Amino acid sequence: MCYTGPTISYVVEGTITVHNPGPGPATIESITDVISGGIAAEPQCGVTFPYTLAGGATLTCTYKATLPNDCKRVNTATVTPVGGDPSPQPPASTSPARRMRGR
Repeated sequence: MCYTGPTISYVVEGTITVHNPGPGPATIESITDVISGGIAAEPQCGVTFPYTLAGGATLTCTYKATLPNDCKRVNTATVTPVGGDPSPQPPASTSPARRMRGR
């Protein structure tokens, strides 16, 4: 059972880490983040896409989304390379929904 309260808001936030293990650069077309139930959490990466990630480099993005209740959900981050198939990746870390009063 999920709780939905009139004075409580639920928020999830965390990081998405993309690492290029290869020796050469990889160009990223986009990074998306969707939480089950169709809730979009737009990643903030501090770069403009398409973005070229150097070999051996890491790109770290943050995300935050408001949730309608405290139900458990799955968070799926997807990295789409230029000219390639999207690659869903589990988040490097997960954050449970937090109750925030007065929002």
